[in-house]
Amino acid sequence: MLCAAALLTPSAIPRPGFVAFYIAPFALGFLLWVRRRLLDSWAGADARLAVDGLAVGLSALRLAGPVIPPSGHMLFFVFSLLTTPSPGYRAVTLALIAETSFIKLVVWRDPTSWAVGILAGLVLSGAYFALAGIRGVRGSGRRPAERTAS
Repeated sequence: MLCAAALLTPSAIPRPGFVAFYIAPFALGFLLWVRRRLLDSWAGADARLAVDGLAVGLSALRLAGPVIPPSGHMLFFVFSLLTTPSPGYRAVTLALIAETSFIKLVVWRDPTSWAVGILAGLVLSGAYFALAGIRGVRGSGRRPAERTAS
């Protein structure tokens, strides 16, 4: 769905490259994040789920065009990097942040949406942890069954 929407948006990068280097990595990061979230325990996480939904929704709104100021990629990647305890996921996300930063800053010369996306990701991460009642990364990175067994 994201790739299909990307084909309809204007870009300085030719269509195949835009999908391959900008949309597909985002879709991969998003799917890995959803998988990670589903593996974590959601007990008592209703408020955090609302923040997750807000982060995903605001990121997706960027497909509407430049009317929405923050970069959806940077918003989502910063938010998910800070709120997901998996070291593997974090490594992938850091690589995706580097790639997105290169495209935003060097190819498109768009520091505004890049910076606003980072700021929005930081704000939503703060809200996520405030609602969780903790500071730092949630959970031990272990699956729920492993947490109860130890």
